[in-house]
Amino acid sequence: MKDRQPSPVDQVTDSDRLTGRLELTTGCRNAEQNPMTEPLQSDHGWNPERVLVSVDDCLVDLKNLLEIFLRETPRLLSDIRTAVENSETQRLHLAAHTLRGSFQILCADDAELTAGAMETAGKHGKTAVAVTLLPKLEHELAMITLQVTTFLNTCAEC
Repeated sequence: MKDRQPSPVDQVTDSDRLTGRLELTTGCRNAEQNPMTEPLQSDHGWNPERVLVSVDDCLVDLKNLLEIFLRETPRLLSDIRTAVENSETQRLHLAAHTLRGSFQILCADDAELTAGAMETAGKHGKTAVAVTLLPKLEHELAMITLQVTTFLNTCAEC
């Protein structure tokens, strides 16, 4: 894999995550560099062009990565829900941290920020914050899951 450029998310502090003071800028490769016939860009959700760059433009590796994401994220979300329901802050911190990493790999900046805020809430024992973030996290994960599934279905011949 190529060295990943630091994203704006890498520079966000715990305080920023908890208070929501964030400004993001994301960049995609231009269309002529895209090996797919139609460039896919997303202001929200995941960013297939940036992810493709991170796997050296190898669609096979991209598909494998996405299949792992689809297989693992339901368990992570279940762990987060259980941790929030039972006020298990250490479990919340770990599951949200892992999910944040998954979103980071997919260049899903908005979802990464939400998972990061959830991770920070767990780290600092702020279960009330986690309760308020859970619906947003669930929505973002559902949206990204749909986008990833659609991508895999439309890219079957790639």
